[in-house]
Amino acid sequence: MTAYCLFMAAKFFLLSLLVQAPVVFAQSGVSEKMSLDRPPTPGETAYYRIVRTDETLDAQGRVTGRRHSSGLFLRETLYVGADGTRTDRYTWKSFSTGRTDGSSDSVRMTAVAAVTGFSFDLSSGDRLSVPALAVGGMAKTTETFVFFTVVWDAVALFRNAAARPGYPIGQLEHIDDRIEETTVPAPAVFDFTPVVSRFSYVRGTTTTELAGFGPVNGVPCVLLRFETRPGPIAYLYRTERQTIEIRGTERSEGSIRMATDRPVVLQGEMTGLLVAMQTGTLPGKTVETPIVIRQKTRMERVSAESLD
Repeated sequence: MTAYCLFMAAKFFLLSLLVQAPVVFAQSGVSEKMSLDRPPTPGETAYYRIVRTDETLDAQGRVTGRRHSSGLFLRETLYVGADGTRTDRYTWKSFSTGRTDGSSDSVRMTAVAAVTGFSFDLSSGDRLSVPALAVGGMAKTTETFVFFTVVWDAVALFRNAAARPGYPIGQLEHIDDRIEETTVPAPAVFDFTPVVSRFSYVRGTTTTELAGFGPVNGVPCVLLRFETRPGPIAYLYRTERQTIEIRGTERSEGSIRMATDRPVVLQGEMTGLLVAMQTGTLPGKTVETPIVIRQKTRMERVSAESLD
């Protein structure tokens, strides 16, 4: 099957994601005009669980591999400026991941102890497509690289629920209001040699809509729906047997539910699609294969006891 056929299959998958059930939410107790541009309180903490599934598809649309990942982390607001900018600290309590070949959904998860306690501070004014994180002395393995892809997902969900330069979320005041990001995110690089090198990524701009209101575990929430345009991604991945180069584009869309009375995210979901050309190099042989990697991420606020 040609790369064109793969592209058309990916396009059909994207269209299927856009067909969503109508939003039906009770609006009792919620004013007609919403204010989402609300500063947090320094010292506020929230605990989250995040789960991500990656599926690799071949040119025939068959699942050739599946990876599951799951983590628990704490997010704490450290600083809130007079202009509304904020700095948050993310501290990871646990992370597990596992992979299976073929279409089997039975994945044996393995805890990745190297990332326990990993912490970083992030400003809402950060313009990079994914945040630049100091790896330090962390062991560089496939599993720890996967961890960082999950970290980036968590950051992306929080970013889409808060104001940033060129993203005036405060303009979302009524149902069906929509904003379009006007500042293109800065290119990001990430050196994880020897496992992953030459990593580069430019996230596309994001369009977000205030889609409705509804409770989450009894807490009144506002529902946001977002779509991020395709952006180029490339990296070199090395294994013991071969070197794999990935070049393609990645896009995503999803939804966020945040409390109506304070800037706290309770739930977030994101579906991503990477359409790429994979070039595998073995001794004396090079093979090019078109691939699709579809990703599904779900994040939810949990109790502090969940991190024990």
